[in-house]
Parts: sequence; C-alpha cells; structure tokens
Amino acid sequence: MAIAGPAILKSSDPPDADERRKLERKMQRLMLTYWNDEVLPAVLREAQIQTATRTVGAVFRDFGRKMNQIVLPVLERGVQNGVENAAAELEELGIGIDFSLVNEGVLKWARSHGSELVKGITKTSRNQTRQAISNWIASGDPLPVLEDKLAVTFGKKRAELIASTEVTRVYAEGNMRAWQESGVVEAKVWRTVRDERVCPICEPFDNMVVGFKRKFTHPDDKIAKQIGKVMAPPAHPRCRCWISPRVVGSA
Repeated sequence: MAIAGPAILKSSDPPDADERRKLERKMQRLMLTYWNDEVLPAVLREAQIQTATRTVGAVFRDFGRKMNQIVLPVLERGVQNGVENAAAELEELGIGIDFSLVNEGVLKWARSHGSELVKGITKTSRNQTRQAISNWIASGDPLPVLEDKLAVTFGKKRAELIASTEVTRVYAEGNMRAWQESGVVEAKVWRTVRDERVCPICEPFDNMVVGFKRKFTHPDDKIAKQIGKVMAPPAHPRCRCWISPRVVGSA
C-alpha cells in the first residue's frame, strides 16, 4: 500500500543523469562494435556456405563469453555509482554507511544478474539469427536482404534498449543497497523525468511512495497485470525513472 506524505531528497531530474548517459553510451558502443565488427560479418559469411543451424552454432560459440566481458564491467560500475550517489545524499543528512559491506554485496549481485542478462541476450540473438537465415534461404533473396533483417538483432535500437534498461536497473539496485545499509530509510519514492516522453506506464507512478521493502503496484489494473509489482525501476524496457529515499522521522 502507498504511504502518504512528502518525501525528502527529491529532484525534478535524476541527480546523476549525465553519469548514467555516459554508461549507457559506453555499453551501447561496445555492443555495437562487437556485433558489427565480428558477429554480423561472420553470420553473413557463413550463411552463404552452411545451413542455418550450423551457422548459428559456429558464430555463437563465444558470443556469451564476449558479451559478458562487455556487459559486466558496465553493470559493476553502474551499481557502485548507485551506491555512492545514494550514500552521498544520505551523508548530507549526517548519515553514513559501510561502503565495504555494500560494495561486496552489489558486486556479487551484478555478476549474478549479468550472467542471466547475457544468457537472455545470447538466446534471443541466436534464435532471431537462426530464423532470419532460415527465412532467407527459403526465399532465395540476395544477401543484402538478410543483412537488413539482422539489423533488428544487431542494430543500434536493440543495443540502446538493453543499455538504457540495464543502467536504470543497476542504479536503482545500488541505491537500495545503500539505503538498506543505512538503516534509516523507511520508504522509497518513484520519480519520472516529467517530460513529453514519459510513458503511460510510468506517469501514474510519479511521486508514488511505498515502504522500503514493499513493491510498487500500478493503479491501472490492466497495466498492473502486464508488468506485475516492481521493487524499483525499470518498469519496462527503456525506462528512465529512478527512486528517492524517505528517511525515518522525515515530515
């Protein structure tokens, strides 16, 4: 259930927006470089001489390992930034936390989450590639047609979606880990950017307050059923929201 009342430490924009964007761009750039310089050329080359199944197996043999090398450092940096930024806010109120304990936990979380994320990216990429090659072989179309189809899987839009969603996720996780360690945060407040791009999913969440260990529930039953209850942003792919804390005793 939502908690009534104002929250402290609020902002009309993410206090670390520039920092987040830099990490998003870095993750997006690294993924695109790998996909376009190594993966896509290999798929197009092998597609001309092998079956779809053999092509996918050969090209994706090292895909997960290399994606992990790209994704994990960004997730680790982002979740640590989330901890540090939350701690800095609390420090302004004279509240300190033990960084060593928090960092140990968030890095372990980042590695676990990164592993699952890469598995998902790999599975989706492999399946979409296999389907695109199969369709291309059946159609008899020229190679550029296959290249256009694969742009969905290995293009800028997908890289941007993954990067923006995951950076939002790791910052929120870092925030919550720091607040938990402080022992004084009793609630969290959902924040949106409040511009024309705020979506129908996130707009009703703006300024919603719930207990620190509780999840946010969307007021629209249809959307609530679609996204489920969420502990923190992201509520959907490309979510730009963030959360703020309310400490014990705040008015």
